[in-house]
Amino acid sequence: MLRPEKQRFRQLKKENRQYPAETNVPGISEFFVRKLLKKIKTLPHSVEEAGEKTAFQGLKEMLSLYQGYRNFLSACHEQHFKKAFQQKILFLTNQSALCRYSYEKPRGYPGDFGLMSLIWDGRRGPRYCGYTGLGAYLNAFTLETENCRANEYRVCFLKERLIKGGYRSIASIGSGSAIEIVEAVRDGYLKDSEIHLFDQDDEALDTAGFGLRGFSGKLLLHRGNVLRTILKAKEESFNFMYSSGMFDYFDTMSAKKLTKRLWGKLAPGGCLLVTNAHPENPTRLWMEYVGEWYLQYKDSDEMKTLSEDLNDLENVYIDVDPYGVYQYLSLHKKR
Repeated sequence: MLRPEKQRFRQLKKENRQYPAETNVPGISEFFVRKLLKKIKTLPHSVEEAGEKTAFQGLKEMLSLYQGYRNFLSACHEQHFKKAFQQKILFLTNQSALCRYSYEKPRGYPGDFGLMSLIWDGRRGPRYCGYTGLGAYLNAFTLETENCRANEYRVCFLKERLIKGGYRSIASIGSGSAIEIVEAVRDGYLKDSEIHLFDQDDEALDTAGFGLRGFSGKLLLHRGNVLRTILKAKEESFNFMYSSGMFDYFDTMSAKKLTKRLWGKLAPGGCLLVTNAHPENPTRLWMEYVGEWYLQYKDSDEMKTLSEDLNDLENVYIDVDPYGVYQYLSLHKKR
């Protein structure tokens, strides 16, 4: 006879709906983790093995189911679920180069330029980077998740905006290694632009500088606290300012204050573009439990509040990427 939690699990799967929080949360959580552990161990252990697509889809569906279960849990019960998950699963996911880097945070903060490079390079090059055969496959699985796809899309989206805008003066706020600018310059664009990169991570700026070593325009690297350095910048204003990830780490009130500060450095007729993760991000469980990668999510209404109290605001647009992970808030200033 099936145990009660197993019966409920099968019923949920059959009905294709979210799992309600019930009284035996520890038992249900540990059952779910055992199921996930078994699923992961069935993944191919060498690149030559077939069945990757089917195996990845099965794991993805299971994680989606678990995210639904997690959404119903109280904070206390959610912590129990996370603890059970990490005790059983982390020793496997940390065999993936990408997952281990995200979890260990060698630069001391989440989502650093090194992780962005691992995602960008992994999405476009070798995916099987791990310390074991299973780790290599978990690395490939992670690179196929919506979050990693959305990070690749973000580089391409920003690159296109930079190219089509024809901006004279560009400021990247919290630039990291500025992959989108490096890619645009490499393809022969932005030759006559003045580019300003603002970041507190010296190595990120050094990496960007190396990637732009053949740039024919003017490049300025502003090191240190982003807010202080941009307010002290000698340039009175910029035609295009954007922040591709920094707002993910500010609550709505702080993000609103930062938007207003940046707006003051935007030239008439210019555009300020801000990206922020959407709370419906379908890969939150994998990001947070495997990579300890937490963000300050904001819904569309909260994003719109960032434009309140801005003088000379002409237009406001919000775009969402095809994966439901990132939003792009474009604020256009009157001429």
